[in-house]
Amino acid sequence: MLTEVETLTRFFAAINRFDIDAIGQYFAPDVLRAEPEGLTVHIELFHR
Repeated sequence: MLTEVETLTRFFAAINRFDIDAIGQYFAPDVLRAEPEGLTVHIELFHR
């Protein structure tokens, strides 16, 4: 089992990679991800 620090480290690493699937594994199964209508995210703009 991971410690809280290890879990948060992995969670934020997934956010920094824009890895939506990895981020989702840290949420309860009943959490629903919904994007606002018309939202466009250009991930490539954030990678440097």
